[in-house]
Amino acid sequence: MLQSLAASVKGVGLNYDFLTFSDEPIARAISCPLDSEINLDFHQKWKFHYLYKLRELDYDNFIFIDSDHYFVRKPTIALPDLLAGDSWHTFLESPINSSSTKRPDWWSVPNSMMVDLWRSFGVKQKILYNTNGGFFICKKNMIEQILATSILFDEHQNAYGLSLPEEVTDAVLTHLFSLDYSKHLHSRHIDHWASEWTNALGGNLPDGDNWEFEEYMTRERSIVNPAIVHAMRSKVALIDKGRAILGQKIDSVSFTPWPEAKASLNKSY
Repeated sequence: MLQSLAASVKGVGLNYDFLTFSDEPIARAISCPLDSEINLDFHQKWKFHYLYKLRELDYDNFIFIDSDHYFVRKPTIALPDLLAGDSWHTFLESPINSSSTKRPDWWSVPNSMMVDLWRSFGVKQKILYNTNGGFFICKKNMIEQILATSILFDEHQNAYGLSLPEEVTDAVLTHLFSLDYSKHLHSRHIDHWASEWTNALGGNLPDGDNWEFEEYMTRERSIVNPAIVHAMRSKVALIDKGRAILGQKIDSVSFTPWPEAKASLNKSY
């Protein structure tokens, strides 16, 4: 999947440095082996620890994208601009406590309990939104605070008897660290990114055609055609695409050790 993502990023003409950490080397990327000191935990908190690792690089912004994404065209916005003046971004997808909310829970936590959990951690906005953990952006000067706050939220939710996935923490962070959280609402960025979680594509690769999107909490449906698709139900197609790319052997594929990658990236920057 990661190979398909890397190829799609380059294929639409994006020239960002694309850094990967994986168990096998990836073509068309700066490919580093997994860090054996970072535990790939089930709830995906490892994302925060890899982000913390990247503080050693001389970049202003870091964009994390889950491997089951696919770019069908170049976004009309420079991706760091999604920060909208803030230091952290996720797409706030769907309200968990509004009159339009239809789903009674998120991650099996009743919406009222989720609201209480967030409020007691300092979230103040009236309407609260879920998010998708597959895409976030962080400014370098925010990395340490993001990791520290994620750990504090883990401790906070544990006191409620909860152990929730990383994307719940992502949503809390976006509420806490936004000057105007409405700038991160998914409804404002539907042409840039959307998550295909209902099998609207029938397991096929996104191809730039329209498809039906359903909001997770409200179940409202609309026809969308985003530049970036979180193709959650197309994993087999993504794997097949990646295998085909590697099978062509057009690109030299090998790992770059992290110290070497870090030195090279910092020198080029």
